Amino acid sequence: MSGTIKKYVSRYVIPFCFDYENDGYSRFLKYFSDDERDYKELGLPKDCKWVKRGFWENYKSDETVQPEIDIYTYLLEILRDEEGINVDNLGASYVLKSSGSLFNLQYIKSEKNYEVNFKCSDLGTLLFRNGIGFIWYDIKFSKSLSIEEYVSFQHDFKELARTHSELFRKKTGKDEYVIFCMGKWIANLFDSSELGIRYWAERKTELDN
Repeated sequence: MSGTIKKYVSRYVIPFCFDYENDGYSRFLKYFSDDERDYKELGLPKDCKWVKRGFWENYKSDETVQPEIDIYTYLLEILRDEEGINVDNLGASYVLKSSGSLFNLQYIKSEKNYEVNFKCSDLGTLLFRNGIGFIWYDIKFSKSLSIEEYVSFQHDFKELARTHSELFRKKTGKDEYVIFCMGKWIANLFDSSELGIRYWAERKTELDN
């Protein structure tokens, strides 16, 4: 009998680099601080906005009480970009805040007549002055998965450039779905072309949807 996973570690991290010369780091900060994009075009909730908060903070609410953390405080301070705290910070941390999930999808295995609903609950980015950055996001499932199901999902979901896959879909109406590619979605969300983001082991795809 297959075991069932009760606790998941489903945070994905994508490294990237950008041109930090000619004040490129400040340009990135301005992009996130002054961003006025309509994220509804990406299927995101209308209340989405970038906030300068850390992935270790309680950014889901405006409460000041923070959860217990296992990271040394001085390491967190180098990622704070607030005036008067650390003017020589090494980087900044942003979170895409919303009152709900960022998107809801289905994972399909047609040959087994199998599907599972999941959502992206949290997403953010870390930016460093040396031109290195990280995108991170968390996934939550609608039901408990067996070890075999979880391994199968991880094997498929980590392939960001698999544009031909029909394993992931998003509901657009009653019995209507569209194929979803996480790699394309991320490239559009961070406007990779405008910001000049380059991903390690990247592959070119058409960003038509």
